[in-house]
Amino acid sequence: MQQRPPTQSPHSRFQERTYRDRVRTHLRYERIVVQETDLAIYSDTPAGDLARDEVLTQRGYLEGYIAAHPRFASALTPWPADALAPPIVRAMIEAGRNAGVGPMAAVAGAIA
Repeated sequence: MQQRPPTQSPHSRFQERTYRDRVRTHLRYERIVVQETDLAIYSDTPAGDLARDEVLTQRGYLEGYIAAHPRFASALTPWPADALAPPIVRAMIEAGRNAGVGPMAAVAGAIA
């Protein structure tokens, strides 16, 4: 079993993710950290560069939308549908609407 680095992100203000240390698998472990995004990826093939590039792309779409719609980031109630929004934003809007909460409640799942 390969040794994993500590799960506390240097960019994180959150608690250490000790649940990741409980995973027992033969799959390769990779960690992708981009600002607040902190992913643990288990795969039988290397995913690092591809995964990091995709995280950067999706975060770019989301950050661009937030720059144009600042209230999106702090909305606590469902956000109106926006057919012109990037797909990740539309998915977050739909998830928030389905749960009756603001769209940022879905950010972790959308990025993952």
